[in-house]
Amino acid sequence: MERKQLKSVSLVEALATALKEAIYCMEYQPGQQITEAELTANYSVSRNTVREATAQLINIGLLEKEANKGIYVKAITESDVREIFHFRSMLECEAVRRIIQNGVVPDTLVRAMENIEQDPFLLNDWYRYVSADLDFHAELVRAADSKRLTRLYEAISSEIMLCLCQSRNTLILNPKNIYEHRRFIEVLNSGDVDEAVKLVHNHIVFGIENIARGFHTGESAE
Repeated sequence: MERKQLKSVSLVEALATALKEAIYCMEYQPGQQITEAELTANYSVSRNTVREATAQLINIGLLEKEANKGIYVKAITESDVREIFHFRSMLECEAVRRIIQNGVVPDTLVRAMENIEQDPFLLNDWYRYVSADLDFHAELVRAADSKRLTRLYEAISSEIMLCLCQSRNTLILNPKNIYEHRRFIEVLNSGDVDEAVKLVHNHIVFGIENIARGFHTGESAE
């Protein structure tokens, strides 16, 4: 791997961010081992910086450490997908309940929806597509105006992204999906809690089954 240029932030944070992007973009394959020597050479950082950065990624579920063996990229299983998205559904359904209860759909959520619809290059760039989609859903949770709910969602957001990225070769993308987020806004504005919860739940269940399908086709994410 070629040497990388890190942004002007703390080296630990910069390395952690660079590694996350590399994992999401499949520069590191599911189950691939990552060594300290490789990272110190590729990014021109110390072993201590590598240890701190990889510890962050272990904590958020992107890397796994096996005693006496090393550090590996987390390989998502169907069971992982179902568990992660189950918690995602719980949190997003609670978010829409709170948004309707508060009676305000923040402009930030509307702008997140518009950013998806108005991006002419969205469907041509996988990473851009899934990033924009998850940005909208993260904004949906923030719109509930609950710090605890937001913290809980942030705790699983990296694993949600990993599920999507490692399923890239088997996911079915429908261009019409980019307009489904407008329906979220419409239902929130209507004040219909049951319809809003149903919409979020069905949206996420579809995502689960779409990803899970890949585990039964004999294809692996590459």
